[in-house]
Amino acid sequence: MTRSDIIRQLYFLSYTLTPFRFSMVKNQVVKRLKSRLGLGRGFRVMDLALGYDCNLRCDHCSAMVLKRDAPVLDLDDYQSIVTQAKALDNLSWNITGGEPLLSDMLDDVIPILEPKHHYISIQTNGTLLSYSRARELARLGVNCITTSLDSADRDKHNQFRGSSASFDAVFSAVDNARRAGMKVLVGGTVSHETIRSRDLEDLIGLVNRMGAMFLFNLAVPCGKWANKESLVLSGSDRDYLMHLMDKYPATSTDHEPGRNQKGCPAAMEKIYITPYGDVLPCPFIHISFGNVKKDKLVDIVARMRKNPFLSGYPGICLAAEDRDFHSRVLSRNEFIQGTNLPVDHRDIWGDL
Repeated sequence: MTRSDIIRQLYFLSYTLTPFRFSMVKNQVVKRLKSRLGLGRGFRVMDLALGYDCNLRCDHCSAMVLKRDAPVLDLDDYQSIVTQAKALDNLSWNITGGEPLLSDMLDDVIPILEPKHHYISIQTNGTLLSYSRARELARLGVNCITTSLDSADRDKHNQFRGSSASFDAVFSAVDNARRAGMKVLVGGTVSHETIRSRDLEDLIGLVNRMGAMFLFNLAVPCGKWANKESLVLSGSDRDYLMHLMDKYPATSTDHEPGRNQKGCPAAMEKIYITPYGDVLPCPFIHISFGNVKKDKLVDIVARMRKNPFLSGYPGICLAAEDRDFHSRVLSRNEFIQGTNLPVDHRDIWGDL
């Protein structure tokens, strides 16, 4: 383990400890330690998309293609999900969207997620996070706010996010969340075109000066960016990404916080559940392996892990960097051009 890795792990620990809730911290620390010792290999996090309404129009949005006219999960459904997730020993919940702060159910869902025992994060664009709202979320048991900043240049970021107010709103949201006692992660979209740019390093420095870790969100050829392989990181880009993480320890991808080991966590310790109950390996792989209204969560996960693409921890992001996966799965016409996403896994792989 390098010096940067050690510093990064200390940052992760500080996020776990803030705001401090004894039962949650004990649960996180003890179970993560057991996992690293090979004594338990449960889930790290489950993403819950409460809805796909959003007040921004981002250039790269991958979520809106999943929006459809169908009944959404109710509070009883979320209670059932939380109960079933115990069999998978899930540690954390990440509430996402669309924009989750637009959801009428948000304040009712958070207590169902059992903040006393679980780490709770909310992924928001920040435009609706006033100080009073941040205080209420912290009171309900939210540990961390994750938001996005895609350039150190105000105009570039605002253009990417489709809003002239987004850049300043992120700064306000970060300040409000921290004043309310929550931790903050700030993610930025990184592509083949931007990874070696001066702007990216300026952005990392800007985020770190806010007192937040920077999360590399790797460009994925799906949603609005379907088939845009020119944006996908190359092998040398991955090497440069590792160089940046060594240079700036207060950065991470979704691989580094792994509960059981580093690597792509899809299906192994992370899943994504749509507002309609479909269970996907991650937010960017729009393939459903079952629906929580019909199938048991543990059976859905077992079905996922039988798939050779999802049976381990690849060293690169499956959705963002695995060109074999792109050519054999993401580029298929019935997947990209399908009007009823997510696609059923059997339409891609048969009964595998």
